[in-house]
Amino acid sequence: MTLHMIQVFLFGAHKYPRELTWIVGVFLFLCTLGMAFTGQILRWDQDAYWGLGIGRRSHRVPLVSATRLVQVLLGGPIIAGRTLSRFFAVHVFLVPGS
Repeated sequence: MTLHMIQVFLFGAHKYPRELTWIVGVFLFLCTLGMAFTGQILRWDQDAYWGLGIGRRSHRVPLVSATRLVQVLLGGPIIAGRTLSRFFAVHVFLVPGS
């Protein structure tokens, strides 16, 4: 998917009259990334724990307080059972519904 997005951009296929197609494609790409990240957390192993730890320390979110967003997603200051249930809800209900 990433290679396809790069190819479309380099060939200029995102310009008029296909701007809406490009916007929808970028939105689907972001949904795919969201599904991949939240699905990784649902395995609940060491890889998921450390991946979430790295994601938690990424404090660059536009238009939102990153520390508040981390608190809401994790369900508290630590990675625990609440975190798993919240990521399950995001993975099953929010991302596919958008």
